Amino acid sequence: KSFVTQTGRSAYVLHNRAIVIGLEQAKRRPLSSLLDYFIRNHAGRSTVDMVICRGDAAELLEVPSAGYTIPAEHLSLLIQEANQYGFAVSSELLDVEKSTSGMYDAAIPIVRVDKTGEELSMSVDGTAVFRQGQYVGELDAAATRGLLFGRGDLQQCLYVLDKPDGGGKLTVEVESARTAVSVDKAGLNASFRLQVSCRATVLEEYSPAALTSAQLSRVQEALEQAIRADTQAAIHHTVDLWACDVYGFSRMVRKKQPDLVRGHEDEWPARLHDCAFSIKVTAQVAKAGGEAGGGIMQK
Repeated sequence: KSFVTQTGRSAYVLHNRAIVIGLEQAKRRPLSSLLDYFIRNHAGRSTVDMVICRGDAAELLEVPSAGYTIPAEHLSLLIQEANQYGFAVSSELLDVEKSTSGMYDAAIPIVRVDKTGEELSMSVDGTAVFRQGQYVGELDAAATRGLLFGRGDLQQCLYVLDKPDGGGKLTVEVESARTAVSVDKAGLNASFRLQVSCRATVLEEYSPAALTSAQLSRVQEALEQAIRADTQAAIHHTVDLWACDVYGFSRMVRKKQPDLVRGHEDEWPARLHDCAFSIKVTAQVAKAGGEAGGGIMQK
C-alpha cells in the first residue's frame, strides 16, 4: 500500500526471482503473515525461490554479482547448485503456501552474507524449519544432507571418511541416491521404514597404495553409517524435538494407513513423535583412478 501511495503505481511482481526473509523476522512472525502479500497477489509466480537470510534480508542486495544483471539471479543459482550438491534444500513460495494450509511443514535454506573479505559474498548456512508456519529451529549442514536423503531429494554430495588403514582421510562422492519409504501399523501408531540406496565413488586418483577389495568394503560400511547418522539426525530434530512434518509422513499415513488417522485428524502430525522410524542404507562404492603404476580407470 505504501508503494502505491508514494509512486501512484502498482508493484509488478511477475519478474520476481526470489523472496528473502530476515531470520529475526522469521523468528518473530509466522510465514502466513510475512508472505501474505505474495500469496494473495494473483500477478506473482508461485515458483519463486524462498530464502532465509541470517541477519537483515537487505544485506543480500549489497552483495556484488558482476556476472549477473540482478542479485536475485546470483542467489537463485547459489541455491540451485547448493541443492544439487547436498548443501541446501530447495523451497518455493508454493511449498510454503502448502505448509501454511497444513499439508506439511516448511524447510527453507538459510543464506549468510560474509563480510570478512574485501568484497561481500553469500553462502548457504543451514536450513530453517517451521511448524505450522512458526519458526522452530535450524538444521546444520549434516542434518540438511540427511533431510535431503530422507525426502529422496539428494542428488550428489561428498563425504570425508577415515581411510580403512587409519592413515588419514579419503573423499567419497555420492553420485546418485534413491529413497523408498513404507509405512505399517504399529499398534495405534505408525512404523516408517526408510530404505536409502546410493552409488558412490572414492576419489583416489592414481593413489600409490590403491584400495583393496576388503578396504573398499570397509569404506562402503563407513559411508552407509555416515548417511544413516545424517538421516537419523534430521528426523531426530524435525520429528522428535520439534514435532514437524517436513517429509510429508502424515499424508503418507492418511493414504496408506487411513485407519490410524480416521477420527484423530487433529492429532497429526504431532503423533509422529510416537511413531517408529528405521533407516536402512545400501551403498555401492567404486574407486576412481589407477592402481600404482597404472593409468587406466579402475572400478
